[in-house]
Amino acid sequence: KQLEDLKLPSPELVHYYNDYKERRIYINYDIDDSLFNVTKHILAYNREDKDKKPEDCKPIKIYIHSYGGELYQAYTLISTILMSKVPVYTINMGVAMSAGLLILLAGHRRFAMRYSTAMIHTGSGGASGTFEQMEEQQKNYKKLIDTMKDYILERTCIDSKTFSRNRSKDWYLLDKEQLELGVVNEIVTSLDDIL
Repeated sequence: KQLEDLKLPSPELVHYYNDYKERRIYINYDIDDSLFNVTKHILAYNREDKDKKPEDCKPIKIYIHSYGGELYQAYTLISTILMSKVPVYTINMGVAMSAGLLILLAGHRRFAMRYSTAMIHTGSGGASGTFEQMEEQQKNYKKLIDTMKDYILERTCIDSKTFSRNRSKDWYLLDKEQLELGVVNEIVTSLDDIL
């Protein structure tokens, strides 16, 4: 009777806490405001390891399978990863496209699964409001795209000319191209590399 009264947590909750403890984070959704939860986790791990040297910290592993989404939300997480004292490893599990690719690039170490695809493009957006408001939105969007270009060039081996030649299309990169262009540092050959 006592065992029947004992309520165990759901398996999903157990997995969530095990992953949290092991510093494993999954981004397998479109990038939106919910991404801020990942930022909160990274801040928490940095508080936990505040007095440790980076090499003594247990790395955070972010597993990415995302077709992209909102640029502002991606930049919030990217800034946090770049400033994180705790090493952050990003792993392209299958697709890291658009904002997903930008998050992949933020990792202190970056991995791609075999047969994974990354995609770079200038994104898409829309404007609404008065003519003047739309004009301002367009100027702001251009600034965001210029910032994105600088960030990609800084975090990869892609040169400005190659980027400019490919930026107006959806530029798909298979695993070997990701490695050649410095999008990732390593192609995963064993799951032990990323567990």
